[in-house]
Amino acid sequence: MSEFIAREIQLAAVVLAEELDFSAAARRLNIEPLVLHAEMQELATRLEFSFFKESDGRIEVTEEGRILIDAFRSFLKQTGEMTEE
Repeated sequence: MSEFIAREIQLAAVVLAEELDFSAAARRLNIEPLVLHAEMQELATRLEFSFFKESDGRIEVTEEGRILIDAFRSFLKQTGEMTEE
C-alpha cells in the first residue's frame, strides 16, 4: 500500500505523528499548516479511515494510524528518505 501513496505525504504523516501538532510538523516540512491539514484529510478520505483524531486542540494517533505510520516509516527508511531513530 505504501508505494501507492506519495512519499511526501507519507513523510508528512510520520512527522505529524511525531510532533502531534500541525504547526510544528508544518515547520519541519516547510509547508503551511493548512496545507498539511488538507493533505492529511485527503489521505484519510482516500484510505477510508481516520489515522489521526483531533480533540480539544490536541492530536492523537489512532490504533489504525499507528500501524499506518509504522508502515510509512519503514518504507521511508528502506528508500533512504528517513534515517533510523
